[in-house]
Amino acid sequence: RCSRDWSSDVCSSDLAIAAEFEAANPGFRRMPADEALGKVQVERAGELTESGALRIWPHRHAMDGFFAVAWERVA
Repeated sequence: RCSRDWSSDVCSSDLAIAAEFEAANPGFRRMPADEALGKVQVERAGELTESGALRIWPHRHAMDGFFAVAWERVA
C-alpha cells in the first residue's frame, strides 16, 4: 500500500498482485521493464523502473503516478 504522503518508494500491493499472477500462471515470464522500454528507445528508461516494473511517481517525474508490468507467454 502506498503512503498517503508519497514518502514511501514502495507500493507493496502492486508488486504483490504481480507476484500472485506469476505464481498462478507459470506459463508467463515477466519482461524487465527497462529492457522493454529500451527496445522502443525510451530515453533514461532505467529511471522509470523499479523491481522490473514501470513505476512513475508524481513527485519524481512531474506526471500522474503509474505502475505496469508486462509478461510474455513462454509455454
